[in-house]
Amino acid sequence: MDKQYRMPLAMLFVALLIAGVAEADEVVTNPASGTPEAAISTAFAAALGNDFSKYLDAVHPEHKQTARQKNERQKYEWQRFQKQCRWYLKAENPITYAVVSRREEGSKPSRVVVFIRDQKNKNRMPVPVRLKQHSSGWKIVVSSL
Repeated sequence: MDKQYRMPLAMLFVALLIAGVAEADEVVTNPASGTPEAAISTAFAAALGNDFSKYLDAVHPEHKQTARQKNERQKYEWQRFQKQCRWYLKAENPITYAVVSRREEGSKPSRVVVFIRDQKNKNRMPVPVRLKQHSSGWKIVVSSL
């Protein structure tokens, strides 16, 4: 490797190493109504209560308009989430979970991705939940929980 590239590559490596160090998780309990975290908490409560219709309350209206959208969400996302929801909880009562980070999605402030810490599988990458703003607050678009 040429000497001219060694120092920039070393600096890039150090920057990536530093960037990869996570700050302490933000613990979420009883989030304010209308926040992205409130929608996520509603989804957790629905999964714990085995209540798919309550889960749909947390989903953005554009993503539950048709019977097909609802059926696919129930068949895939909901079934997985019900089985795994406790993996992400620090406590069930009140619902408490850890947010690793959040970021706007693209250039639209009306969309955000919240990354949730897996409490069972500690070495797993944080899991994204994509949300979109709605008149009644934030709603889930896609959840990988």
